[in-house]
Amino acid sequence: MVVNQDGAGGSVPTGHQIIGKWYNGLGNGLYIRYQFTEVSAYSYSTPLKEFSGTFTVEGDRLTLRPSDGAPEDLTFRFECIGRGSFSEYMTLKSTETLLETPFVRDPTDPGQRCM
Repeated sequence: MVVNQDGAGGSVPTGHQIIGKWYNGLGNGLYIRYQFTEVSAYSYSTPLKEFSGTFTVEGDRLTLRPSDGAPEDLTFRFECIGRGSFSEYMTLKSTETLLETPFVRDPTDPGQRCM
């Protein structure tokens, strides 16, 4: 499932995809990393834990279903900082805690498509 819409009915702007590797550096060597693939699978890793599962997207809502745990509902938005930048940002917001976490495409992700 490639999440790439024409702007209608969701917050995935034209030319953007959730597919790829997303990284948040928390400092002191800590990080959160997501990898979303086109087969609707994802993996999540930190220095302390790793797991994988499946995901679905509907508009700006992202539902994560880990292989051993309860589903998690998030909303997301994309942002491009700087004209011609190769840095594409995605902010995930938990619908349960309302906590927002910003992610940047991992530099090892060749699919950076900020325009």
